Amino acid sequence: MKILVDHGAYENFGDLAMLEAAVERLRRIDGAELHVQVSPLGWPWGNVRSVEYDVLTPGWLLKRVARTMDPAQPIRRRLEEAGTAWRGQVFDRLGRTASAGIPLVRVNGRRRLLSRWCQDYDALFIAGGGDMNDIFPDALWRCCALINAFAAQHKLVILSGQQLGPMRHGASLRLLQAALRRTTFVGVREPTESLEICTEAGLDYTRMAMTGDDSLGIEAAGLEAVEPLLARSGMTPGRFIAVNVRIGDYVAVSAQQLRDIAALFGRLARDNGMLLLAVPISVADGDSDVAAAEQLRRQAGC
Repeated sequence: MKILVDHGAYENFGDLAMLEAAVERLRRIDGAELHVQVSPLGWPWGNVRSVEYDVLTPGWLLKRVARTMDPAQPIRRRLEEAGTAWRGQVFDRLGRTASAGIPLVRVNGRRRLLSRWCQDYDALFIAGGGDMNDIFPDALWRCCALINAFAAQHKLVILSGQQLGPMRHGASLRLLQAALRRTTFVGVREPTESLEICTEAGLDYTRMAMTGDDSLGIEAAGLEAVEPLLARSGMTPGRFIAVNVRIGDYVAVSAQQLRDIAALFGRLARDNGMLLLAVPISVADGDSDVAAAEQLRRQAGC
């Protein structure tokens, strides 16, 4: 069985852990050959290989032309706005009609019809993640387009450990729910909005479940691996508080909120006689937890 494994894991250790856990399980299926969307991870198993592809979002050409222009030119902004508007119209139309559309995929630099490319595979598995929302419209489109293409060919479509939403636009929600109706099974990682989106889409409990975070299946590192890392940071096991703060376009944190968070963490550390250890999860440029920790350190006066 030739399985395409899609994911949203790039420079986020949490997403990469979910992908690693999923691939480690899937590779054990008898006769399975996994083609995993390219990621920073390398795969030591003979039946797992990487494949680089990009499902082109509606309006991509307008935005591509806009990026070649001077940011100060008004025409650039108008082209970008036109691309966004076109994307929204396609999302709405396909969501209302439950149509798969005619999306294109770029594989190794060549554009192809997505439906034809998917003919090479027997099943689709989308590993756990948090990008099926309209904060990340390109990722939402990629996932929905893949689901629709595989379902139209009557193939297995499995989602695991998904965080669905939040949704700000009805068109995006309709697109996602139309795709969910065509899945074989959906696993979500939390019992609130994700389950609500699935039940509103008409999925019953034979086709969905709360699976939790896929990375929970990974064996924890032993103390012999952790203690040297802590020692290099001047930490002693059991004598620190691990903290993580995320700042990015999709999770704005005001200066006052950051000061309040720093004050809270500082008070917790002092009251318990412990040090604070910033543990980064995302290291991407746009939402680096390392950069957020540095901002937090400055606010705390450390």
